[in-house]
Amino acid sequence: MSIVEGLRPLAPVASAPSRLCSGAGLARLRAEARLIRRYPREYRRVLPIEGHVGAIQHLVRSHRPKYDRYLLEALIEHDRLFRRPNGQASSSADTTTSQIPARAG
Repeated sequence: MSIVEGLRPLAPVASAPSRLCSGAGLARLRAEARLIRRYPREYRRVLPIEGHVGAIQHLVRSHRPKYDRYLLEALIEHDRLFRRPNGQASSSADTTTSQIPARAG
């Protein structure tokens, strides 16, 4: 048994991508972090009222074009850093922002 009771550790498979990180999830986190760094006063103003998640949603709604650009840049960077084992990058369909659900509406 693993540290988490009831869950067996997964056997590593050489051809399988790591389950530790999702490119889409990491890209969203990076884009959100860039928004916080870009608009720190706005984030700090909304934080006590909405909490962290609400403040992020507010930033994403307020600055959607900038967030979309940051998200695309993060996806491209992730794809560049974590290429598939055969040396081929992910297909462009894997990195389109339209397939990544946004956190904030």
